[in-house]
Amino acid sequence: VIRTLKGKPNTEVELQVYRKQTNQLLNFKVKRGKVPIPSVHGYLLSEGVGYIEINRFAETTGVEFRKILKGLKEKGTDQLVLDLRDNPGGYLHIAEEISDAFLPKGDVIVITKSNQGKREFSIATADGLFEKGQVYVLINGQSASASEVVAGALQDNDRGWIVGQRSFGKGLVQQQMP
Repeated sequence: VIRTLKGKPNTEVELQVYRKQTNQLLNFKVKRGKVPIPSVHGYLLSEGVGYIEINRFAETTGVEFRKILKGLKEKGTDQLVLDLRDNPGGYLHIAEEISDAFLPKGDVIVITKSNQGKREFSIATADGLFEKGQVYVLINGQSASASEVVAGALQDNDRGWIVGQRSFGKGLVQQQMP
């Protein structure tokens, strides 16, 4: 069914749906399109306290995060709850981008080491959107990979409180190969 429904955007697919209540087959023509699945949700918890949940580190997560964080700051947010519970990870460069929002220029975000022993440092820039104000990071046993990078960067730089359970603990950065 999924293979039949998926296809090029703006093309049509014909469906027949059985309706049990009337014992009928109904015909529908549906136009295919892109279905955006947001990875970031946020809102104001109370006066001055914002909440942002990141459920994965996808290609669009950085843009979504900045938009929500800017909106919360405009509403007076000076404390932030960053929810990374059940976040399996994703793109490392997006985790670095999210971490950079909280860290002052020069702070180390993450150090990666290749299997040849080469170490690379990711350093925070001066572009931080939330360098001041208290940050609370929620994690649990299903927080892994890129979510651990963010939590670790904030913890290692004394930039936020980590709250919850021990994370997945993989501690590895993997490179995707075509």
